Amino acid sequence: MEVIIVNDFGESIDLVESLYADLNLTIINPSRKLYHVEARNNGVSYARGEYILLCEDDDLLLPGHIERRVNEMSHADLAFSDVEIFEYKKEENHRKPTNRFFFFFCVSLWPDQR
Repeated sequence: MEVIIVNDFGESIDLVESLYADLNLTIINPSRKLYHVEARNNGVSYARGEYILLCEDDDLLLPGHIERRVNEMSHADLAFSDVEIFEYKKEENHRKPTNRFFFFFCVSLWPDQR
């Protein structure tokens, strides 16, 4: 697995390399702000793997997420996952969830899985 981080003209994140030395990690530091779409396209242009997972700095991947998606893709032409939106309040520099809801689908698209 490779990890590509596009630091879109933010504060330095070079510390990440030393924290995760075991990862195949590439940090891209553009010379100007690229904004959402161009930053993603820039990161994708560095990718060499078969699959791409787009993840932003405020996203949270739960344990097993990547493994489940790869497994699903081995049995299908297309796999997707919904996201949950969390509302939160800040307490002592931490986010405490107060509410959550699905962003896109609330039920399975397949009749036998409802």
